[in-house]
Amino acid sequence: MSTAKLIGAAVAAGLLVPLAPGAGHAAASAPAQPTAQSAASPAVAAHPPLPRCVKVWKDAGHITRTGYAKNTCRKSYRIKFVWRKAPDSSCQRIKPGQTLKSKRSKIRYPGDTLRVVRC
Repeated sequence: MSTAKLIGAAVAAGLLVPLAPGAGHAAASAPAQPTAQSAASPAVAAHPPLPRCVKVWKDAGHITRTGYAKNTCRKSYRIKFVWRKAPDSSCQRIKPGQTLKSKRSKIRYPGDTLRVVRC
């Protein structure tokens, strides 16, 4: 791939910001200013730690992968399942004694890393 195509792809992905015509090298060496896009997004925002009394495990079948969370705590929590290469689940309330599950296709989403976070 040519350098021009690589730069064009980086600009399209928002990794590079094109200079205004005539801006020259001075603008290129200026420190980057924070933008609305550089603010922490919900995908990377910190979540409160999941208590140890919420047990998490996964089961892999031939076609799907299922993540489970069982609340053995005395209170309810709002949680969501975060898969590495698949869409996250919505935030759900898990009550004491309740087990929630999230199922994803192994074929469509081949990653198997699962986290459960509070939301």
